[in-house]
Amino acid sequence: MLNVPFVSLAIGLGLAATASGQTPREPAKAMTWDGKQTGMQFIEVKLGTFLMGEGKDAQKAEIKTGFYLTSTVVTQKQWKTLTKTEPRKGKVMTKEGDDYPATWVSLEDANEFCKKLNESTKRTFRIPTETEWEFACRAGTKTRYSFGDQADKLGDFAWFYDNATNAKESLPHQVARKKRNPWGFYDMHGNARER
Repeated sequence: MLNVPFVSLAIGLGLAATASGQTPREPAKAMTWDGKQTGMQFIEVKLGTFLMGEGKDAQKAEIKTGFYLTSTVVTQKQWKTLTKTEPRKGKVMTKEGDDYPATWVSLEDANEFCKKLNESTKRTFRIPTETEWEFACRAGTKTRYSFGDQADKLGDFAWFYDNATNAKESLPHQVARKKRNPWGFYDMHGNARER
């Protein structure tokens, strides 16, 4: 089994696509799904196109089916509530607490989490694709970051090398402690050791 530190899981709920040709708009307010069990909040992401990547390597990408994505990565409380397991327990470079990201999770673990959520809700949850994740992160913007091109503002939205590792805080941080992007997602630009 492959254990991956510092990679947190966000669960996307696949639902029907919005009308063909509709452009993305600021999503409606978040909905809480299965709140009694996990307290997860999902935000609707409409279909659309965007440039994925940066600079000369950027390529046009298309989201053909609307989906819902959690407003934060899955927390330790959400993980433990559903799976009754604690994969990070006893691992190095981790912090424990209800609002910290669920880390040290393998792909198999993540798929099992989705399976349990599917069974308990009779819905279809899955891991978002890289394209879906970046589309939600960019939140309809055309700038380097969802908040603009100014790297000096990154610390308002993310934990990264300068304000985490350099500040001797390279462990994961509690979710949703930084500003959210224009569509309401937190920590999309980083939560721990990202550069």
